Amino acid sequence: MGEGAPTPTSPPPGTARARNRRGEGGRLRDDIVAAAVELLEETGDESSVTLRSIARRVGVAAPSIYRHFPDQPSIMLAVVQQAFAMLETELRSALDAADGGARERLFAVCGA
Repeated sequence: MGEGAPTPTSPPPGTARARNRRGEGGRLRDDIVAAAVELLEETGDESSVTLRSIARRVGVAAPSIYRHFPDQPSIMLAVVQQAFAMLETELRSALDAADGGARERLFAVCGA
């Protein structure tokens, strides 16, 4: 995606984000993590993933982030945890789909 391009979780730049309905408070947290991932993928530089850049991407004021994360390192930790959870899912799927003995299962996991 190009710089500043809207994503499925973020509004177009300069657009205020619609307020979550009651019971959807976790949605903003997910949007914050998704925005951090996008910024990291676009720049390849963790220093470009700031509270302000994330807030701009999501369409909220930077202080809104503090309800979900105390600081930028906490957001980066959530990004890493999400990546490892996705990796675990992929590896378990490959293992479950593997036929045969230990060798075949090992190759399936390594291939995944």
